Amino acid sequence: MKFLLIFLLLVTLSNAKVDFYYSFINPSGIQISEQRKNDIKDGFELLNQIKKMAKDGKIDEAYAEIKNFKELNKIEILKSDVILTYSEIALKEETKRIISEASNELELAINTGVIREEDLSKAYMLMVDFKLATNRVKEAKYFAEIIINNFSDKITNAY
Repeated sequence: MKFLLIFLLLVTLSNAKVDFYYSFINPSGIQISEQRKNDIKDGFELLNQIKKMAKDGKIDEAYAEIKNFKELNKIEILKSDVILTYSEIALKEETKRIISEASNELELAINTGVIREEDLSKAYMLMVDFKLATNRVKEAKYFAEIIINNFSDKITNAY
């Protein structure tokens, strides 16, 4: 009996150590490997570097980087952040063609559910900015009403 109890305890502890080591589990209950976790971290670091480039005034370089990263990105969890960053930088680029392309892409991402729920308010705010930049006031009002009617946090209320 003691042997069985000790054996069960050892098996449980060895499995617990594996769970603790990986520490990340995806929605389907499968552990995420260290390599995958590092790829996600690297992706977020690259997005932060691109945002910093845009803040420093290197809009063209930031746009080229984010466009390249958007095309090469295969990590699902980064798609929402990549599209939002791409949209922000495209808005700063201030060319009608780029703004129109980014607006269409962002609208498609919102409608297909690529944008995460916590990022939806930011996405709709960008849509308002896109529509105003392309002189589509009625569409901008439509997206502004969506923000007013569906979101109630401090940022969206101030917007």
